[in-house]
Amino acid sequence: MRLTHICYLILIYVIIFSCDSLPERPDHIFNPLDPANPSYKGPVVYFDDVCPGDQETITTDQVTFKWYGNNDDMLFRYRLDAELWNEFSEVTEAFYEFLDDTLHHFYIQGQFKTGDTSKTVIRSFFVDAIMAPALYLSPKMVRIRNAEQFEIDVLVDVEDSFAGVNLYIEFDFASIRVTQIAFNNIFFEQNGGRLIWLTNNDYNESGLLNLNCAVVEGDPKDVTGSSRIARIYFQHISGTSSEINITDASQVRNSENINLEVNSLLGARVTVQ
Repeated sequence: MRLTHICYLILIYVIIFSCDSLPERPDHIFNPLDPANPSYKGPVVYFDDVCPGDQETITTDQVTFKWYGNNDDMLFRYRLDAELWNEFSEVTEAFYEFLDDTLHHFYIQGQFKTGDTSKTVIRSFFVDAIMAPALYLSPKMVRIRNAEQFEIDVLVDVEDSFAGVNLYIEFDFASIRVTQIAFNNIFFEQNGGRLIWLTNNDYNESGLLNLNCAVVEGDPKDVTGSSRIARIYFQHISGTSSEINITDASQVRNSENINLEVNSLLGARVTVQ
């Protein structure tokens, strides 16, 4: 037998008897984001430490939420209270301001780019930002559609009895317009008194609304309690956002015409969605 034939036979022998030792190619290479992967973990969202704790009370009307997922390549959507969900995006932070003094709920979901979506994670928190005695508007954040009508309440929160309020409210008259003013007569007349009030007539041209109201003929004339004192109706004219502010010229006074201390003057923001 020739040498070349012997070498050929040896090569065939090596190939045949060494096949079992060669690694088999897997039928499927698992993707870590594929639910079929035995070690697959679905999307999970975690809150950053800067966020308010669940059921925590914050003493400011501003809050920032930050979050992250269990995978670097994730999308998120979120909402506050009854707002609509944001679209899924790579955003990992949200800032809110002009929050009302009440219980709020922040919702968030994470999503892999494969479409698999996490459970909704909720963080509840209380806002206690109004330092009485105070004059403030509610709601602090008003979301409307273009050319929509809306209303805002004027509230007083004082410990001492009072008989009158002289209120100055600034607003952008090119963006919004006052259409009606309604006072809370029932509150002011709780002791048998009668409410009298005055207002300027040029507020939709000047952007400054002066509401001056007082109780007369009551026994006692002073009223007690924290309450809505008026409701102002607005019409949106133009623009995407504007602010309504209570100026520091505003006063709360008792039946002796003595001004009472006011710690907080809190306005509102109007946003067109």
